[in-house]
Amino acid sequence: MNIKINCDISLTSLLEFIRIVTPEALEREFDIRVESSDNIVVKIYENGHKVFENSVKSYSEIYQQELIAIKGAFFQFLKKNTAWGTLIGVRPTKLYRSYRDILGFEKADKIMRDIYFVDESKRLLLEQIYQNQSPILEKKHMMLYIGIPFCPTKCSYCSFASYTKIGKYKERYSEFISTLLEEIAEIGKMLRKHGKYIESIYIGGGTPAILSKEELECILSKIQEAIPTDLIEYTFEAGRSELITEEMLKILKCYGVDRISLNPQTFHKKTLDGVNRVFNIEQFNQIYNLSKKDFIINMDFIMCLPGEGTSEMLETLNRVKSYEIDNLTIHALAIKKASKLYKDNFEHESIDTKMISKEIYRVASEMNLEPYYLYRQKNSLDNLENIGFCQKDKACYFNISMIDESDTVIALGGGGISKFNRNGQIVRHVNPKDPISYVTEFKKRFEQKRKMIEEME
Repeated sequence: MNIKINCDISLTSLLEFIRIVTPEALEREFDIRVESSDNIVVKIYENGHKVFENSVKSYSEIYQQELIAIKGAFFQFLKKNTAWGTLIGVRPTKLYRSYRDILGFEKADKIMRDIYFVDESKRLLLEQIYQNQSPILEKKHMMLYIGIPFCPTKCSYCSFASYTKIGKYKERYSEFISTLLEEIAEIGKMLRKHGKYIESIYIGGGTPAILSKEELECILSKIQEAIPTDLIEYTFEAGRSELITEEMLKILKCYGVDRISLNPQTFHKKTLDGVNRVFNIEQFNQIYNLSKKDFIINMDFIMCLPGEGTSEMLETLNRVKSYEIDNLTIHALAIKKASKLYKDNFEHESIDTKMISKEIYRVASEMNLEPYYLYRQKNSLDNLENIGFCQKDKACYFNISMIDESDTVIALGGGGISKFNRNGQIVRHVNPKDPISYVTEFKKRFEQKRKMIEEME
């Protein structure tokens, strides 16, 4: 695409927007002229002729508003009509909060409507989530994430840290476990030294349930021994029910875990077979019935999995209502470059996403679940959102914090990303996804993390 602009903006960001939202413009040539004063005026020229002009109010609170105004101009010029308007690659709830806290509801809503072209249903959703999150975000929390980057199989849609225990990974698996135990112990020393307490623990992956009962108890015991805590929640992302046993649930309960995720993704076995994921409904129901007595339960589902059309997704949503769960997370399938689906050039089925989206919110309402966190990914079907619902007072603090980026997250294990919030600026530290790299680079990486913890306020 050949484009000329008379102001200093991020051309990379603009081209990414055009690629995702207005791809028909990629093969054309444009001259963009921007004039800024009380209003920002964007004029689009093509072949020497002005083809579009738009003017929006200038807000000092909006960072890089010239760039946002240019995106809006392309959105209008090419007559796009998507619910999230020009918002891509951002955390809508975090962005909305940044305006809402300073400007109040009316002005924040006006910015979402007039500057970002977000439709009314999504603006109301943003405000509802804002209201549900605000009591939680009044206080800062310190989180601990532990990544177990192993799975029994690799799902074709997955782009996360996920390795099967075969070949070199099987040979060095025990080294990963021992290195993780060392990292837990060392982080515990650092936290005690600085008088810091962990308030939320999240064990994710991968699939943490791949741990043997001995490995699980060893890790939980080390956490209990080493990490100073004042816990408000303790989550174990069990994931695949075929790996979970009654004995494992007893171990989790014994060490204070109070939340688990059981993630069917869909109730259609044929679909799950096709994405290389094992599922048995009888076994799933058995684990669910054992778990609901002692744990807050979250279930994850994915819209638009390969081979599923509108009817299959509607059936799954209808079946969800038969479970008494505290949290429900619905993801829109996003095709990531690291996934097998991307390499296989997968294309989405023809799906009535408006009907599916409407049904999601209807089912959640019938189950007395309210939306409490939201995020979005590039390359998802129809630019849909990923949305989490919960029963009153059953919100997962960790989920909210990861999207809002308001708290410090210390991440251990494979693929863990630590986030240190310093006066609103996020400083990250990344552990290698690859378990072997995690082991071999541990000392160097931990020293970097040590310095960042030393600098915490």
